[in-house]
Amino acid sequence: MNVKMIQKDIDSCQLKPAYLLYGDERYLVSHYAGVLGENLDKDVFDGAVPTAQIILAAEAFPFLAEKRAVYVKDSRLFATGRKNDTDAMADFIPKIPAETVLIFVESDVDKRTRLYKKVAELGRAVECTPLNPPDLTRWVVKKCRDKDKSISPAAAEQLMRSAAHNMTALIAEIDKLAAFAGARPSITSEDINILCTPALQTRVFDLLAAMGRGNAGQALTLYANMLHMKEQPLMILAMLIRQFRILLLCKEAQAKKYAKADMAKAFGLRPFMVDEALAQARRYTTERLLSALEDCADTDVRIKTGKLDAEMGVELLIIKYTI
Repeated sequence: MNVKMIQKDIDSCQLKPAYLLYGDERYLVSHYAGVLGENLDKDVFDGAVPTAQIILAAEAFPFLAEKRAVYVKDSRLFATGRKNDTDAMADFIPKIPAETVLIFVESDVDKRTRLYKKVAELGRAVECTPLNPPDLTRWVVKKCRDKDKSISPAAAEQLMRSAAHNMTALIAEIDKLAAFAGARPSITSEDINILCTPALQTRVFDLLAAMGRGNAGQALTLYANMLHMKEQPLMILAMLIRQFRILLLCKEAQAKKYAKADMAKAFGLRPFMVDEALAQARRYTTERLLSALEDCADTDVRIKTGKLDAEMGVELLIIKYTI
């Protein structure tokens, strides 16, 4: 079930008795949790609060609005370890008063639990996943329009890449760009170049892409720019290790005929990242990637034990693994 069903409930003013919001796209989790409880009386419970307290609040009659929203955040009721509380809450779901909306916002969810199945049956259990690139582009365009600014699809894609497709970061960048544009009606690519610093993850991915293309000059320039922006060599090295590992995992998964969607879920990646990783991984053999990971780990140890200068150590790795 996707977030469109929540929006449908809101638009029709027909809220379900219970909602469960979870998933990797925390912006959507937070956004829809807030919209569901808008203009309602609110009670908020954070952490492993006893179920009895939540039920007591849910049974209270609203005072200033037609309905009461009871928020339950990171309760672990949908995970293992709280069976008695979980069962008690599952028993309560069919008994939620008509004046109450129970909103669970969770990080850890096991779909096999009785409580999950009960919420999915009588309410909405919604996993908020990252938007695919076309939908995210449209979302960026809409958010700019909300600020009375236009943005071309190409500039929107540039902004998305700069913010590593992170919706929370994108909102902050759009606010900044709209203020910078002032009276101008549009946000341009030049504005993004001036104002937006690409996320380290994006810059390291670009670095690996240059290395994979055999462009040592561009790779070393990208590295020098990161150092100029006060990024620490050890942090860059850690991100290189992460990216080499992603390339290896995606390469191995593709060899085993895994679907891209399964790779994204298993490795904690956004779908577009899998596509980019597979494109980069084609330039490396499995043996080369394993060797890169071993050399990265060795460089990390030598830097931390004072046997190698950090900036020089990462630079040598970049040179060695530029194809």
